[in-house]
Amino acid sequence: MIDTTVVIRAARAFRQQSPPTSTPELQLVLAWRDDPEVFTWLYSQEILDEYRKVLRRRKVPRHAAGRFINLLGQGGEEVTKSVTGEFSPDPKDDPFYHCALAGNADYIVTDNVRDFPPVPGRKRPRIVTPTDAVALLS
Repeated sequence: MIDTTVVIRAARAFRQQSPPTSTPELQLVLAWRDDPEVFTWLYSQEILDEYRKVLRRRKVPRHAAGRFINLLGQGGEEVTKSVTGEFSPDPKDDPFYHCALAGNADYIVTDNVRDFPPVPGRKRPRIVTPTDAVALLS
C-alpha cells in the first residue's frame, strides 16, 4: 500500500526522462516501475481516483500522471473486497487502511506516519516511511 504523499513525491519517475533517484519515494516507485514483482502495489478504485485528483491538483503533467495510472492498473493488484471502519485521525486516509486490510498488506508506506496509527489487535499492516521501505527492499 502506498499513500498519496509518496506518489506525489515520486511522480517525476513517470516523465519521459526520469531524474536521478535522489529521494526514497522516487527510489521506491522506480524500483516497482522497473520490476513490479519487487513488491505488490495494492490499490482500490477509490485510491486510484485519489491519485488522479491529487496529481492533477499538483499539476503533474497529464502524460506522466496517465502513464503512472496505466502502469499501476497493469502491474498493481486491485482490491475489490471492502473493509469498513475508522482507523486514521484523518478520515481521508481510511481508504488506504480499508484497501490494506482487505488485501492483507504487510505495509502501508507513508510520509505521514502519525496519520496512520497501528490498527488495534493487528500486527499488519506495519506503517513505514519510504526510507524504511527502500531499506526493506535491499
